[in-house]
Amino acid sequence: MSTLSNTSAALPLRQAAAALALALAGALAPVAQAQPMRMPGGPPGPMMMLGGPHHMDHALAAVGATPEQVAQVRSIMKAAHADLKAMHEGGESLHAQARQLFSQPVVDPAAAEALRQKMQARDDAASKRMMQAMIAVSQVLTAEQRVQLMANAAAMHERMEAAHHHGPHGPQAPASGGAAQ
Repeated sequence: MSTLSNTSAALPLRQAAAALALALAGALAPVAQAQPMRMPGGPPGPMMMLGGPHHMDHALAAVGATPEQVAQVRSIMKAAHADLKAMHEGGESLHAQARQLFSQPVVDPAAAEALRQKMQARDDAASKRMMQAMIAVSQVLTAEQRVQLMANAAAMHERMEAAHHHGPHGPQAPASGGAAQ
């Protein structure tokens, strides 16, 4: 069998591979960009409970935060949200570059790696900014409030996992069609 690089079938295969890579990048981009409250590559972080103003107020009320603490946490999270939004908007050009890169007849591996490194640097900056916000919030809350907040986050995570795996109507059937373990 001849190699792909010297067959006439190589171009359609390359185009299909590029289309698949582009489709995956396009499908995953909103997911990746929608995760400023989680650490890249990880599960939702404890700051997910402080997501929007409604959730933040509820989470802080549940741990007995004072009005002063609530105001400080709101300020911290508002600043972090603004910074993360700017990073998100700046990342649009990286996604445009990816679309351009993977629509070429031949994908340049060095250019793809350079782009991946730029995307990783942006993700790392977002992770660092979120950690800074988490540290700032931790300095506003008491140790007892943080323990309770983390216990509430763990309980919420367990509920979300249970709903995800079992759904509202019991366990989901395995995707492979095989027997449940």
